[in-house]
This record gives sequence, structure tokens and C-alpha cells, in this order.
Amino acid sequence: MRQYHIQIGGAKRSGKTTLAKGLLLGLDAHCRPALLEVDDVKNTLFGADVVRSKLPDTPESLQLHATALRTMFGTLIPKLLYAGRSPIVIDTHDDIRTYQHGKALAHQHGVPFKFLFVESPTLEEATLRARRAAPDDPSDMKDFANPKIVDSFLLNVKRMHELYGTFQEPHCKIQQGAPESMWYQALAYILH
Repeated sequence: MRQYHIQIGGAKRSGKTTLAKGLLLGLDAHCRPALLEVDDVKNTLFGADVVRSKLPDTPESLQLHATALRTMFGTLIPKLLYAGRSPIVIDTHDDIRTYQHGKALAHQHGVPFKFLFVESPTLEEATLRARRAAPDDPSDMKDFANPKIVDSFLLNVKRMHELYGTFQEPHCKIQQGAPESMWYQALAYILH
């Protein structure tokens, strides 16, 4: 059975989790995928109430995020790779070090590194997705009526464009579209 280290990056509300959940099903016959989502790790480490009480991009929120990433890259991802699993890691990747850590771990474990970058949605689409989100959705981007949430989203989209607009490392840019189309793009890249 094959093994991969897959990371999914993109702006907030771009569809990273929806893409990853589709990949779990699509990759099950090819490898042993395991989903690691930074918001879920934050909720596990600190509790959902604590995480929800922090607005995005505040020093407190950024500290929780950094701790979750350290836990993922320092402990959880290596354990999955040692166990022969294929981690699917979801984070915005708004810091290039997240990409670099993933690439280094894949190299260290001798598995192919597959980076998927999901194209940013429009503000209107992100707002609609937030309204449709399940009540237990761990995202901190739910209340687009809050100007601070909108500012955080727009800043995140800008950072994504600055970091990945001319990105030269091997990756697959996933275009916005129907989930099935996005899954197909991702599976074709990972498996070929």
C-alpha cells in the first residue's frame, strides 16, 4: 500500500476540510489516510469554548494556533508516518514554514510530499459557506456580520496571494468549484 504526506493549504473558508473529507474516501483504497485539522487539534488541546472565545488573528488566537501546529508537526504527523498512515494535514499555510515543515517530515520518512493549495473564495462565497456551516464547525470564521471577521478573512486572502501567487515548489492548485470537481483534481495529482 502506498504512503503519502498530504498538506492542504488555502484561505479561510476555501473548502480545505470539504476537500480533505472527500480525499479520505477517495484515497482509502490506495493508502491509509488520516485527517489532521488544525482547528480540531486546537479544540482538543484547549477546549472548544476557549478556542471560540478568541477572535481570529488576535495574539491569543495566534498562540493557540502555533501550539496546535507544534503538536501536529512535532508529535502527531510523525506518529502517523511511523505507523504507515498517510496524514492529510489541513491548515491555512499562511506561514511558509508550515509547508517547509511538512516537506521536511515527508523527506525524513521517505514518503512523497503532496501539497494542495485551494484557490481563495470570494468574500460572498466565504460568507455563504459560514452561514451553511454546521453548528459544531470548529472554524473561527463563522460570523461574517462581524467586521473583524471580514477583515481577518480579507487579510488571510491577501497573505495567501502573496505567498502562493508565484509559488514555484511542486504543488497542485485546486480551483474553486463543485466539491466533486475539487476532489477529482486533488486525487489526480496525488495518485499520478
